[in-house]
Amino acid sequence: MGHTAKSMLLTMAVMLPITLLLFLAVVPFTLFGMHTLPFLRAFFDKQRWLTAHRGKSDWDTARREMMCIRGSMYGHLKWKHLANGTKKSAVVKLLGQPQQTLGRWHKGRRCLEWNLGMCSGIRADYDQLLVCFDKNNVIEYVTHYQT
Repeated sequence: MGHTAKSMLLTMAVMLPITLLLFLAVVPFTLFGMHTLPFLRAFFDKQRWLTAHRGKSDWDTARREMMCIRGSMYGHLKWKHLANGTKKSAVVKLLGQPQQTLGRWHKGRRCLEWNLGMCSGIRADYDQLLVCFDKNNVIEYVTHYQT
């Protein structure tokens, strides 16, 4: 085996573990940054929530949705305002009328959903807040998903 072949094998033997370690380190941070962090940036503010998707024009409304104003409040909203057992009427009073007024079924539960904006991933799809209720019309669980 020539000198060049040995150095190429040595280079590959060193670079492969380094590349693997970088990949294993970068992927979790990227997933956190693109799919978790956008939902943890702001405290819930009812007035900001209610006006987040009301622009002066269609373009302004779309721009505001791309800013993820509602989505940035999701974490605080979920943990501090949408506790299990909260009545459906209190949720609607807090968040306004849902975008999905007919209700949506998720895991066998009746749910309401609100548009959060374009928040996760590369911001090409909308994220939705999903609040699901039991047969007594109290919150059973809260989640979000990307459409």
